[in-house]
Amino acid sequence: MDALVQDPLFYWLAWAIATLIGLVVGWSLRAALYEKPILEAYERSEQDRNALARLYSQVRDQHDLKEADLKRMSLEIGQMRQQLSAFEIERATWTASAQAEAAKLAKAQAEAAFYAEKIQFLDDQLGNLRSRNAEHGKEIARLHEELNAWKVLNRDFNGMLRQVRTLEETTSALETERSQLQQQLDAARIEIENLQLEVLRKRSYSEFSEKAATASAPTSRNILAGPAQAAGRQGQSDGDHADDLKIINGIMPFAEQQLYALGIYTFAQISQWDDATVAAVAEALGLSPRQIIEEDWVGQARHLMAGPPKVQS
Repeated sequence: MDALVQDPLFYWLAWAIATLIGLVVGWSLRAALYEKPILEAYERSEQDRNALARLYSQVRDQHDLKEADLKRMSLEIGQMRQQLSAFEIERATWTASAQAEAAKLAKAQAEAAFYAEKIQFLDDQLGNLRSRNAEHGKEIARLHEELNAWKVLNRDFNGMLRQVRTLEETTSALETERSQLQQQLDAARIEIENLQLEVLRKRSYSEFSEKAATASAPTSRNILAGPAQAAGRQGQSDGDHADDLKIINGIMPFAEQQLYALGIYTFAQISQWDDATVAAVAEALGLSPRQIIEEDWVGQARHLMAGPPKVQS
């Protein structure tokens, strides 16, 4: 027995059997004491795992929805950016167009004001021409009455006939001038640049005439009070006869009466005029010295001094 106990194989075999018995007893005790709580814990963990799985599924679904919403919002933002870019371009275009239209409107308003001034100026000229035409019409009527009187009296028929012809030619010339000015008025509405040049020329000429009239005003009365009136008194003393000044081209009946009032009755007086006298007479008659010089009143008077017709004053 002692030898058996001292045998190592027996020792290890006994040790193995004891260990196996201990393991069996241990596992039996463990199963009886700890398996049920462990199973309950395992079931609870399974339930928690299932709840976490369901929660994960919900979170994933919400994440997918958010992703879809984010993509949709990104597309909408892209579209809105494109629309904003289009609106910016359109706004820039409209701004440029509005500035161009404003510039065109300002230019059109300036041109309209300019044209209105020019049209008003031409209307004033037309009104003056109509007034002159009316005055000449009255003068023609008066001369026709005078012509009828001369026919009744049978005095100086040929001279009066020449006056009527001269006046008719003057009237025709004035009518032609009025027609030309009317044509100029119509043409001015179409060709405003030519009209502007004409207006500038007329203004320059008007300023020149005013300066000339101002310069000659202080001496006009002295000039007319000199040799012209002296010669006029001499003509009256010789027999109270006066020349028919209307024979001179450019002297109308009204101008003739004004010359008589200034003491100028004969061609001889007119033939002695110098430049200063011409300026003074033009101022007194309301004419331009240039008109008297261009119509050559002095030269015509000298030409008629040989034997001009006479009228009883």
